[in-house]
Amino acid sequence: MAIKYDEFKIFELLECEPTYIHDKEAGIAMYSVENSFGVELILTIDAYGEKIRITLSHQKSGIPLFRYELTNVKSIDVNEDAMFFICENQHRQELLIKPSFSLDLSNI
Repeated sequence: MAIKYDEFKIFELLECEPTYIHDKEAGIAMYSVENSFGVELILTIDAYGEKIRITLSHQKSGIPLFRYELTNVKSIDVNEDAMFFICENQHRQELLIKPSFSLDLSNI
């Protein structure tokens, strides 16, 4: 099984195209976007491995400030401000993109 998501909706929200690790058929897409505060969000979607990795770093730092990995992700929903990762047990994790990057960890 693979994560179900609309690549175009993610493109519209993040305003960037993915970089594919290995090749597109491998199903591992990486999106990288920086906000006006110099914080970079790297979102890696491993569609066939059903994993999402979220990394936040700052342009002045050489190491990640935050890294979080979700497993057993079944689908990704997108609206105008956020992404919602739906996991196997119907657990829903929210990643807010606008106005600034924020991950709701209250549902862990």
